[in-house]
Amino acid sequence: MSYASFLWKSSNDHGIHSPVVFSFISNTFYNGRPLREVRSAKISGPLHPRTLRILYKIIVNRKAFKILVLGAQAREVTEQLRAAAEITKSQLWFFSPLATVPGGVDLGIITGTSPAEILGHWERIKTETNPNSIIVLPEINRNPVVASAWQTLQQLPEATVTIDTHFAGIIAMRKGQAKQHFIIRPEKVWLRDVALGARKLWGLLG
Repeated sequence: MSYASFLWKSSNDHGIHSPVVFSFISNTFYNGRPLREVRSAKISGPLHPRTLRILYKIIVNRKAFKILVLGAQAREVTEQLRAAAEITKSQLWFFSPLATVPGGVDLGIITGTSPAEILGHWERIKTETNPNSIIVLPEINRNPVVASAWQTLQQLPEATVTIDTHFAGIIAMRKGQAKQHFIIRPEKVWLRDVALGARKLWGLLG
């Protein structure tokens, strides 16, 4: 999906009717903490700067400090997050894939070079989750391999809430909740959001 197509299809928290998802999106993405230090820092690594900001909003605003990173780029992603943590003076705990995470992970991050590898890491990481765990698949629209895996993950019955932010796919597994998929802009830009809102309203009136 191109970025223009994403913007046309996307909404912010005001377009969400699920109270649980509305709360998650509002408190995670739009709670008034822009993380200026991470935004302005040039932290090298495989994650796009916007992907890094999305992850760090989840870490800081949800206090997701217990992290498990799996896949081909696990080391590079871990180092990129460590660098961001040093800038913001955050204490993160990265767990080995060979060890059990006490109480389950707060944040799981999956990387991979093939859909099969990514799905294999999904099977591993979901054994380390709790009802509040968030699993993120970075770069879902920059890499066709990851894009294919993201489409598959969205269809899994246990992936009850999936959020496409263009730069990262977010998954929550909440038992008893109806399966829902959302396309969400992770940052508010006033003029852009007003224009998109007016354009969508004009389309409805037309």
